[in-house]
Amino acid sequence: MGFLSDWFNWSNFLYLVILILAAVGTLVSTKLRVIVAELKELFEVVREANEDGKYTEKEKEKILKKTFDVLAAILKAIWKPVFKVKK
Repeated sequence: MGFLSDWFNWSNFLYLVILILAAVGTLVSTKLRVIVAELKELFEVVREANEDGKYTEKEKEKILKKTFDVLAAILKAIWKPVFKVKK
């Protein structure tokens, strides 16, 4: 049984846990890539608006619109799998 202790140690266990978490993260990110894309666009708009340190009304409206786009993407991702309508 000595050969098993070479394979089943804490180091290999941690590698396995990291591998499993990476696989789960990949599955989640591919499923929710629309949300990730919307968040990326929101962060870009906020970064551009924050360059001068002041927010104009136009920039505030743009940020609010992108925030609603993110919320809509989240609702679509949640609503679709939970409430499937049979045709």
